[in-house]
Amino acid sequence: MDHIPPMPLKHATETFLVFLLGLVLAVSGFTMALLPPLQGNFLPWLIAFAVSILYPLLLYPLLKSRRADNSFRLLHFLPAVLLLIWFVLELSPATDLLLRIHRMYLWGWALPVVALGFLLLAVFCIEVIRQRRGRLTLLTLLLVPFAAAAVAAEQFNWNPRLASLLAYPRTFLASTSQSSTAQQSSEDQLKMELGRMERRRERLEDDVVSGLQVTTARAGVLRPLPSPRVTSRSAPQGRPELAQTSSSPTRLTKSGPELNALIVFFLAVYCGVIHMRAKKRIQA
Repeated sequence: MDHIPPMPLKHATETFLVFLLGLVLAVSGFTMALLPPLQGNFLPWLIAFAVSILYPLLLYPLLKSRRADNSFRLLHFLPAVLLLIWFVLELSPATDLLLRIHRMYLWGWALPVVALGFLLLAVFCIEVIRQRRGRLTLLTLLLVPFAAAAVAAEQFNWNPRLASLLAYPRTFLASTSQSSTAQQSSEDQLKMELGRMERRRERLEDDVVSGLQVTTARAGVLRPLPSPRVTSRSAPQGRPELAQTSSSPTRLTKSGPELNALIVFFLAVYCGVIHMRAKKRIQA
């Protein structure tokens, strides 16, 4: 009986493995950027390196039996190689050149070396031709969001927070809840203060209006008195009667109501300014 050779790797399975390898590369770059220094703890790096080396070892029998390309088999060891380079850079002496290389290596979730790994995967997809367009599309859909998130993490300094969340999730969540509670209490205090200011403004307006009504009522009660006439009873004959008009004013002066109107105007301006500031604080 003739020996039947094993079936080659199916195109769909190979496409899935290409996508999976790209995902593992992205996760490896993210992990290297958030790993703690080796001086503090070796365990996180050991776990990451063990996972990266077990992944290709578990797939190697399948790739070999299905006669996958040798380049594709070797590409599966790339995440482990990247983590090994990180280990060497961590143990290297702290010279200016090596520190600069280390920073460039880890910049943006190790974006330079992750992009290099995606480039090698793209070259493999172009060479083998099989389902080339679909595989390149999948790799692009993986790399573009990863690169955008990596650049944003560098711009907004997300890495320390992410590392704290991964290392101490309970402590991070507790501190986040405390900060949100403190922010809520400060907002409540601001709302209470604005409410007190609004009530005070309303009281001032009521006091001004009531004072103006009382002043108007008093001014209406005071009416001008008739001007007295002085007639000379003992005037001699041949002389007409002498009529003398009193010099007292027939009306009250207008200084009182004008002054009250001026006070009302300034109080209204003051209350308006306070109200505008309160709106700006709420919007901020």
